[in-house]
Amino acid sequence: MAWGSQEAGSGAVERGSVGDHWQTGAISGLLAAIVFGAVVADTGAMAAVAAMFGVDSRGLGWLFHLGFGVAFGVGYSAIASTARGSVWAARPASGGIVGLAYGFVLWVVGAVLVAPLWLRVRSVGDVAVPAIDVPVLVGHLVYGLVLGVLYPVLVELEA
Repeated sequence: MAWGSQEAGSGAVERGSVGDHWQTGAISGLLAAIVFGAVVADTGAMAAVAAMFGVDSRGLGWLFHLGFGVAFGVGYSAIASTARGSVWAARPASGGIVGLAYGFVLWVVGAVLVAPLWLRVRSVGDVAVPAIDVPVLVGHLVYGLVLGVLYPVLVELEA
């Protein structure tokens, strides 16, 4: 029986553990981060990511961004490995919905609150808190959507 599927008549949900699918989360997160980066490429977002670490390099900003994408992909796999998450994240369509919600939460917590506060602590500039940036919101939503759709496809390919 495939991961996240239900056995006919049993009502039991078979689900993977984080140990089973963390690599899939990492790969899905990396690919989703590449798409996210393409969406926000002309906004200066990568320079802002680099500034959070005290460097002035778009290339390093990309590297840090991709690292975040991998880490948050593994986090998504942890959610997808729960009983409720395995039902919702097991199919591309519903996984896309879960991914959109995940991307929105990452945007609120990371881009709207934590990143601007961190930049202020580091005295990088006069950054508004909360930092409402629509292109970055779109990037996070795209990240979540790609992650949520791609993750169950790659899990099925593992089977």
